[in-house]
Amino acid sequence: STTTAPTGDEGGELANLLEAHLEISKLDQLVREAAQGHFDTIREFVTKHPDQVDAQSHGKTFLLVACHQGHMDLVIFLLNNKASINLTDEEGDTALHYAAFGNQPNIMEELLERGADVNAVNKSSCSPLHVAANKQFVHCVRVLIKHKANVNVQDSYGDTALHDAIGKESLDIVDMLCSVHGADFTIRNKRGFNILHHAALKGNNIATERILSKARHLVDVKKDDGFAALHLACLNGHRAVVETLALQGQADINLPNNKKQTPLLLAVSQGHCSVVEILVGQLKVDMDIADEEEDTPFHVVLLKRGSIHTEINENEAPSIYGIWAELQATHTDYPVAIAIACYLVQEGCSLDKTNAKKQIPFDLISPPVQEIVRQYIPSKMSGSVAEGVGEEEVEERSRSTPVECGVCSELADSNVLLEPCRHRVACEECSALMKKCIQCGSQINKRVTQDGRLIACKSRQPSAERLRYLESKIAEIEEAHCCSICMERRRNVAFLCGHGACDKCSLTLRICHMCRKTITKKINLY
Repeated sequence: STTTAPTGDEGGELANLLEAHLEISKLDQLVREAAQGHFDTIREFVTKHPDQVDAQSHGKTFLLVACHQGHMDLVIFLLNNKASINLTDEEGDTALHYAAFGNQPNIMEELLERGADVNAVNKSSCSPLHVAANKQFVHCVRVLIKHKANVNVQDSYGDTALHDAIGKESLDIVDMLCSVHGADFTIRNKRGFNILHHAALKGNNIATERILSKARHLVDVKKDDGFAALHLACLNGHRAVVETLALQGQADINLPNNKKQTPLLLAVSQGHCSVVEILVGQLKVDMDIADEEEDTPFHVVLLKRGSIHTEINENEAPSIYGIWAELQATHTDYPVAIAIACYLVQEGCSLDKTNAKKQIPFDLISPPVQEIVRQYIPSKMSGSVAEGVGEEEVEERSRSTPVECGVCSELADSNVLLEPCRHRVACEECSALMKKCIQCGSQINKRVTQDGRLIACKSRQPSAERLRYLESKIAEIEEAHCCSICMERRRNVAFLCGHGACDKCSLTLRICHMCRKTITKKINLY
């Protein structure tokens, strides 16, 4: 084969390409030098080539990388040599964005003092405040607020910095942003969520409290689909937020959305037991409001029973947990949903309301399950004696003398009726912990108070999850205090590197067994 020598023009082009490539390679190296804070190298280059102070390598300048890494002396030198303070990279990020990404509040202060645009947005419409809030850099947020950053700027998703801070659960930043004069809490993102909606959605209770203290009028404001903050909190099972919205925010607890769903209907549909208990037991919501299909909460929990598999927190939903525990002996299918249904019945929901298909709730379950649920129908006292209550109970209720609990010896108006044995031997608290009657030894199926309420069975033992947690905490404590070499004696000697051992194991050590640093001093701990 033969080769042809390049012509003069071709040779010149090749030389230019090689020179350009060398320039780019050199520039890449210089930007890396700037990122590493090699001041002398950059000073020498900029002094020789002042027109290239803003030279870019893959969109990055000396100033951008120096700001990100926090090299103050280099930043000041570059700015003094006319580096463009608002120049952007390929993503539209300015030096102030870079300083925010790098958590460099002092650099940000310097840039802002020299006229950097505090509200500059990148190609995602994110301002430096968005970046700092999203990264949870408290000091950076403080600097930006000090320099009057606009807290109402929205990014490409329509989120403000406060939306981001709420999502990240950055409580200090939420506090700061909520306190800024001119903060607009009504701004909605592209999904239609204002700040309070977003806090309720994410379950951020502290943010909910702060926002309500500033803008309580938002509490019942609805999204386009009719969801207010309380709907969102109930749908997602955020019990603390539900309580805050209802008590501090005075939210309408029976507010319907566009599908006529109340907060209770939404909580029931997802099986959020703790939310159901606070709505029904504490807030006394209307349990019989129906949705657009004319289904009540009692209907809904039975219709959705196949998809309800949530765990029940015994501390947050003791009544439903007690019912669920009793159902375990019956081997009932869908025990969580049936436990919620029994709880609603126990609390007095309507049993015979029909839906759009002319069904009452009991039409949705089999006769054996119907029988289980009917056991939780409270006794109705209509001026005389409830059905199934004999003369013994009437006499018991007519007594004016307090009776003594056979377990704790406390006095009460009446002890709890145990079924099926029908003995009254203990108060409400003690009977809730009893599995068998202490008088006759028979298994307890139901506990009924004087006014017809059913007392749920409570577990005396901590849950397996709680035991695992306690075991892990004990292991952590032991690990923190025991010598990590012998794992027997207490760690009572510390080294300057921060690690330590017991006095016996440390006696012969010359190098730290954890970090391999030379031990220069051993400090006895008492």
